[in-house]
Amino acid sequence: MAGAFSLFLGMLGLGAAGAVSAGQNAKIKKADYRYGEEHGLHGTSEVLQMRERVRKEWWNICGKTYNACERPASSYGDLSRTPWCYLKKRWFIDHLNKKGIPYDDLVVDDVTGVTFYESQKRTSQAYMRKLR
Repeated sequence: MAGAFSLFLGMLGLGAAGAVSAGQNAKIKKADYRYGEEHGLHGTSEVLQMRERVRKEWWNICGKTYNACERPASSYGDLSRTPWCYLKKRWFIDHLNKKGIPYDDLVVDDVTGVTFYESQKRTSQAYMRKLR
């Protein structure tokens, strides 16, 4: 019976290699979904439109020194104690509020680099725990 089942799976191309491939595909899909969640790529059409508008606004202002409130990012905290991405986040949120543009923290974290910073921080901490 087991031989017949194995033959049937082999004819469908779902032998042992197919099972391994399916397991790897599940891991990849899960990682892709997690990436999309972290970077704000999932949501309703209204939420996605709002996030796209925030991203466009970021690309219009990211290279400028002053935001709509006429303040530089360095005025939003102490650079010696706070990572630059957090100062930039506060600077950008102040800009969005001044212009009346709705936003959510997920997309603001993504465009200002906070998501990347937190990811790198988690990776570094995990590596340091391994060394101990």
